[in-house]
Formats: sequence, structure tokens, C-alpha cells
Amino acid sequence: MMKRVFATAGALLLAAQGALADHHLPQVQALETFACNFAKGKDLDDFLAVAKKWDRFADDGFSEPYEGFVLTPFYFNADTDADVYWVGVSPNFAAQGTTADEWMAKGSALQKAFDQVAPCQSHSQMASIAVRDINRSTGVVDFSACSLKPGATPEAIGAADRKMVEFLEKVGSSTAIYRWYPVQGTPNAPIDFIQVNADGSNSEAGANKDKFLKGGGIAVQGALYGDLMTCRNGPSAHFQSVGGSD
Repeated sequence: MMKRVFATAGALLLAAQGALADHHLPQVQALETFACNFAKGKDLDDFLAVAKKWDRFADDGFSEPYEGFVLTPFYFNADTDADVYWVGVSPNFAAQGTTADEWMAKGSALQKAFDQVAPCQSHSQMASIAVRDINRSTGVVDFSACSLKPGATPEAIGAADRKMVEFLEKVGSSTAIYRWYPVQGTPNAPIDFIQVNADGSNSEAGANKDKFLKGGGIAVQGALYGDLMTCRNGPSAHFQSVGGSD
């Protein structure tokens, strides 16, 4: 399931463009995701050791901003078929393309080091928009696979999102919300986007879930989004920033 959540298709980027507010285009960040399995005898510590070298490379090797995150499965099932995930965040697709070219030109030795620790079986490109942006360098993320219902419009989704953010603020929740729209390198699947809820820790995530439930969040969510989309819960993962270029 984790691999399918990171690698899915059918994105409606036009919906993303109007999803936030008042006919203004939201900031769209460019993501790349890798799903990887540890080589025999290797583990997360080995992967992070290579990531530390990558961070030093990125300072001078990249001319555009790029931040790398390492994710490890937390809540998962038998369909979770990768040990570790890499999510690279760029401010836009032009910056992503530039750093990709720079990595191909100058990063072959580090790529070999990554491959020796955890060769990757997928590499996907995503477009990310923030419904509620709270910057964090570590924490836990919950993934849901979502499909839009017929007739769902960007304006309606944007209005629902604004009301949901107001509700979360009212109940004191600190959960951040993002939507990832698959772009390239993703197999066909009957979803339109991946919803990503991010919290700073397991305890913070648990407290925010309690606030959501006690405040009537299930009913609010149904009223706001019931006619617009359906989402099914998926896996969760711990994440940590491993640096990059500013």
C-alpha cells in the first residue's frame, strides 16, 4: 500500500490550481519520490550516513533550492513493500529540473553509494499544494488516497478547505494538510490525489486526532467534502529532513 500511495496517477492539476482560495493560484511545489529496499546487511543508519554526504554535496552542487526528506513506514500492512522512501521538495518544476540535471552531471558517485545501501524500485514526480502549511523538519505523516466526485469544482473544494482550516484552528489542531497530485512515473490508478496530514510527533498526531473527533470532525468532514470526494486511509510514516540546498 505504501508504494501505491507514493506512486499513483490520474491527477487533476486543474483542480489543484483552484483548490485554495478566491481564484488565486496556490503555490505548487514540485516533489520527487523514491521507494527503496535495503540491501542485505544495510539499514536506516547506513542510508542516513549517505544522506549526510548528500547534504554536503547539495550545498554547492545544486544551484536551486531542494530539501530532502527520508520516510520510514510506521503504520503499514502486507502491501507495504519498501523499507525507506525519499521525498525531494523543490519550489517549482523549473528548479526541480535544474537540480535533476545537476545531480545527473555531478552526483554519480553518491548515487552509487545510495544504490549500494538501498536500491530503489520506483521514482515518481508529484505536484504538491498546501491546504494548511505548517513547516516541520521531523514528524509523522498519514496518507489517504482520494478521488473526486463528478461535479466537484475547484471553487467548491477551495470553499470546503477554508472551512476545514477554520474548524481545525477552532479545536486547536496543529495538523498540516497537503495534497500530492501525481505527474510522471506513476502507474494508472483510480485516484486523483494523495492527501497528506503531517504532525510533529506521534503524541502530537494522537492529540490532534482526539481534538478532531471530540470537536465533531467526522460530521464536519462529511458535510464539507461528502459531495466532493472520497478518501480511503492508507499508511503512515515517520519523516525527517536530511538537509539540501537553500
